Amino acid sequence: MARLKTMSEEIGESSRQNSQIMAGLEETLEQAKLALRRSMKRMNRAYQQSKSNHLLYLVLFSLGTLLGLYFFARVVSTLRWLLG
Repeated sequence: MARLKTMSEEIGESSRQNSQIMAGLEETLEQAKLALRRSMKRMNRAYQQSKSNHLLYLVLFSLGTLLGLYFFARVVSTLRWLLG
C-alpha cells in the first residue's frame, strides 16, 4: 500500500512538473507569435512603401534636373560663343 501511495505522489509531482513546462512553453509560444506579428507588420509596411515607387520618382526627378542643368549650361555656352 505504501508503495502505491509513493507511486501516486511521484505521478502527481511529474504531472505538476509537466504542467509547469507546458505553461512555460505556451508563454514562449505567445511571445514568439507577438514578435512574428510585429515583424510581419514591418514587412508589410516596407512592401507597401516600396510598391509606391517614390524612390523611382525621386531618381527620375534628380536625373531630369541634372539633364536640365546640363542642357542649360550648353545653351549658355553656345550663346556666349555665338555672341562673343
